Amino acid sequence: MKQMPVTVYTIVQSDRLHAMFREGGTEQFKEGKAWVSATAHLAKAKASGCSLPIVFAAAEKTRELLYQATISAISPTTEAGWRTVVTIKDLRPFPKPRPKKTELRVLSTGNNIPETYIRSYVLCQTPSFVGGAASNE
Repeated sequence: MKQMPVTVYTIVQSDRLHAMFREGGTEQFKEGKAWVSATAHLAKAKASGCSLPIVFAAAEKTRELLYQATISAISPTTEAGWRTVVTIKDLRPFPKPRPKKTELRVLSTGNNIPETYIRSYVLCQTPSFVGGAASNE
């Protein structure tokens, strides 16, 4: 399936990411922010028969990207403390040496993500290393 030219970058605790991968790579995670822009891009992707990629860095150490996947749903939630539930599929690790988050270009500015960036998510231009061969690390 063709990918959107937009990729979502986000952070999740590495223990949770590893568990999601071990459990088969189709999972949900909750987010405290409303993913309004990502939801709009997912709707565009579905309407055009494309996939919306997502890349993950470990929340406790955001320097490198650990995993990539495809977003299959983004839903609001009323559960206390959470605003959004994101459903992903095909979660797989990046092979070593892993790409750095600073290699990602922010969609709105065209600038690379700063090393100090730690917000919950940002839309990026889809880099060439997203969607590549899976690793079994």
